[in-house]
Amino acid sequence: MDKIECEIEILTPMFLGGAPQAIDSKPELELRLQSVKGVLRYWYRALIGPEYVSSKESDLFGSSDEKIGVSKIKIKTGKKKLTLYDKTQFPEIKDYMFNHPTQGFFINPLNYLAYGPVDNKRQIARKAFSPGSKFDLVFFLRGCTKEQRIEFIKTLFLWLNFGGLGSRSRKGYGAIKLLNDDTVFQGQDWFTKDNPINTLRQLMSNILSAEDSYKKTYSYIDKDTKLWISKKEGDSWDRCLSMLGRDYHKWKQTLSVANEREILGTPLLHGSLNYAHKRRASPYFLTVFKLADSYYKYGVLHIPSDYSKDTPIQADIQRNYHDKFQEAIEKEAKREV
Repeated sequence: MDKIECEIEILTPMFLGGAPQAIDSKPELELRLQSVKGVLRYWYRALIGPEYVSSKESDLFGSSDEKIGVSKIKIKTGKKKLTLYDKTQFPEIKDYMFNHPTQGFFINPLNYLAYGPVDNKRQIARKAFSPGSKFDLVFFLRGCTKEQRIEFIKTLFLWLNFGGLGSRSRKGYGAIKLLNDDTVFQGQDWFTKDNPINTLRQLMSNILSAEDSYKKTYSYIDKDTKLWISKKEGDSWDRCLSMLGRDYHKWKQTLSVANEREILGTPLLHGSLNYAHKRRASPYFLTVFKLADSYYKYGVLHIPSDYSKDTPIQADIQRNYHDKFQEAIEKEAKREV
């Protein structure tokens, strides 16, 4: 049985919740292996693309179909040094505070990105693991082919660098860093240590675009995938994440609220009950990287897909909206992929 051990550091507050321990109580803070497996399945689908994905995913991660059987991937936790983020409010960093575009009051970008876990009184309403916390995950691969092992390791790379874990992980929270990447990715010719940009380039080098990027049925990695890295850096996670929140808000102002912002994951076609249930997660993954000498930069990964299904928003219209949004990104961040 093959074993892969990952030593992981939490970079930004991680909002994780287990089952409530009493009726009407809040979810307990818990590192749940089901959550880890769930995000791994997502990034595996993003890696594999549409061809045979259903059968390949079931073969690796298991299925309720008795003919397929249990997962070939078993996960256990190892050492854990998890501490609670014990502040009741996020710090307000004046350099990055911004005005509400119509109401005029100041907004803390950390609260803006943490919508949900932070309530309307600017209080942190959910428990979170603190930045600097560390935990180990051990993956056991049983009966995997060589191809499956390689695909699983690539999946780990995508998740650990761009996926994060927990609530608001697409908005920079729950960002993580693999501390023993040279061991986990040893022998992989597409891997460059301490360089997620070059590694992503290499990983994508043999992937072709299967179809028009805005007609894809779901988000998967291909030649239309893009990555931007902030031009500026922060000397702490909260300064970097504050910079990201301010910039993201600024980028959104280039899109009209009425329908253009649907490409960012808001409910499609505001105000129309016919499409209110069409909500989809954002195709933009906002994350934070901790680089050498403990400085931080943010990243924006875009994996496009079709947001127009069963609605009047056609692919060419989506493209125009994304182009406008991405022009705004490139004022603050450099496109690297």
